[in-house]
Amino acid sequence: GSFPLFWPIFNQYTEQREATMKSMSGLNRGIESISEEEAKSRIQKRLQLQQKMLDDEKAFINEVSKVITSKQVLMLNNIARDFNRHIYQRQRGSTN
Repeated sequence: GSFPLFWPIFNQYTEQREATMKSMSGLNRGIESISEEEAKSRIQKRLQLQQKMLDDEKAFINEVSKVITSKQVLMLNNIARDFNRHIYQRQRGSTN
């Protein structure tokens, strides 16, 4: 089917998403010692990152809808979860 076209789009989206999530988790570091101003700034940054994730997802769906059906897009959450689990297990299992 059209899945060979799907994977590059999916992989790029996954990489973007992981990078954004990493940035978001960075915002939670050392909260105890930050100023009120810094806290406000981090809240704004987090909202921007959440918006970016939403924008990335919209762009991804727009792109991926050209190669798979909307029904398959809806099923993607399950596919992605299984796929990530598969990758994770493969990485854990591999020695190189």
